[in-house]
Amino acid sequence: MGDGYPIIKNAWAGKERVKAIFWVYYVLGSFGFLFLAIAVVMLGHLLGILWVGQLFGYGGFFTDIIWGSVSVWRCALNVGSPIWGYAARGVVVLSIGGSVYRISGYIA
Repeated sequence: MGDGYPIIKNAWAGKERVKAIFWVYYVLGSFGFLFLAIAVVMLGHLLGILWVGQLFGYGGFFTDIIWGSVSVWRCALNVGSPIWGYAARGVVVLSIGGSVYRISGYIA
């Protein structure tokens, strides 16, 4: 029996190259999941079950963001020049910080 998707486990454990994880999964994957989340929420709205669309749409998007952020952070130093690893971690910090700031504006 196969391991399924070993890159997902390896990235979570910090065993992948940060270049692939950052660009393919963190950047492109986030855009993909964002568009998918919007489509699922809109479909839920059209079907009259908005809360289901929100649950699955936003749930999938936030799961991707959490996995991507942790994976980039853990894989950050798997790169030829450490400056790129620290730059990737900086993007994660700025991204999470910006999200917390925006969410706090909605809560307050």
